[in-house]
Amino acid sequence: MKTIELKEYEYSEELDNDFLFSFKAYLKSLSLENAFTFELNRIKTSSYVGTIRFKGIQISILPKILSESDDKKQILDNLIFMLSCTNKLKIKNSGNANISKTKNSFIEILISFFAESLLRALLSNIPHDYEVQNKNLRYIKGKIDFKNDIKHNSFNKSKIYCLFDDFKEDNMLNRIFKFVSSVLIKLSEIEETKNKLRNILTIYDDVTFERVTLEKINKITLKRSQQIFETPLKLAELFIENSSIHMINNRFKSIALLFDMNELFEEFVFNSLKRIYGSKVQSQFKKGMLKNLSFGDDIQPFRKHTRSDIHIKDLADCPIIIDTKYKIINSPKDISISDIYQIMAYSRVYKSKKLILLYPQAKLKFIHKVGFYEDVLFDNDLNIYIATLNLSMSLKNRLYENDLKNIVEKTEHIKF
Repeated sequence: MKTIELKEYEYSEELDNDFLFSFKAYLKSLSLENAFTFELNRIKTSSYVGTIRFKGIQISILPKILSESDDKKQILDNLIFMLSCTNKLKIKNSGNANISKTKNSFIEILISFFAESLLRALLSNIPHDYEVQNKNLRYIKGKIDFKNDIKHNSFNKSKIYCLFDDFKEDNMLNRIFKFVSSVLIKLSEIEETKNKLRNILTIYDDVTFERVTLEKINKITLKRSQQIFETPLKLAELFIENSSIHMINNRFKSIALLFDMNELFEEFVFNSLKRIYGSKVQSQFKKGMLKNLSFGDDIQPFRKHTRSDIHIKDLADCPIIIDTKYKIINSPKDISISDIYQIMAYSRVYKSKKLILLYPQAKLKFIHKVGFYEDVLFDNDLNIYIATLNLSMSLKNRLYENDLKNIVEKTEHIKF
């Protein structure tokens, strides 16, 4: 397996053009064509991070700004933490503190999470389901099925048709876990992870091996007693949804686990603010902007909506709007005027004078006081705070939440 490791917006080494042609078609089939820019004999990454395997080549893409020292372990730790704080992955980072201690790829870390969380859950409780059985037995079990008993046993009094509940572990949830474990054990190259997957398959020795589809996973509803399986089930869904598997030997032909940092940054900020302010925080607030288009006497019915990223209500005399921008800015000059115009439009539509443009903090330290750059623009009492959030620290400590709170409070206390 050839491995290529890149950062965001970096060029790859020279690649075979036949590979690039098929790779581009593969990405288009997954609606991931924006993840790379294609040139004559190489590719350039964009804002997508993660791992993709295709035709014997693994391409790993890491974020640029999740570590001050380009420490791969911290980058992966912070990326996993951000994903765990969003709806991208239902994973709990606690208990897996050392999972990226080696130079594992992003995909190996996710496989390790799956194996670790599933094995821990199985050692606590193997999912069982009651299934209604209707069988002709030599003894009474459950209740007698009189209709079938008369039909089949009128001349054979040695048997009795019975209806009963059978408490079985050979159910669809366990079949999903067995199938995914059997596929991942062929994908992983980490012996510790493979041993955990072997232990899982040993536990599932009596469970039927069945090829699993995304449709089968989506039909699963975990019972209250099965909530400990939420993490491995979400990861199983992730692997199946983003991969193609050989029909003959059940090996991965290709897999693409890529996440757009624009979406991840927005969702991470939203969920972090939700932890601080609760129900006062709303995401992707939608409101009508235009009702119709008028061309002289001709009025065409038309409605255009606008969406702002994050709203915080009931903190101030007007809503606070936060527009996240995943862009690296090294000085105020790097801030796009279009970003300013966009949030000014939000101000008009949502009737707010308290606005925040939030960027991730780059390495150059032009940040003031609490870790964000502040510049207040005035336009008819309109206040736009330009702030940056430090994502290069160890995010597990949640110190960034203090920075977020300070940014919001700075805006909240503006008096008109």
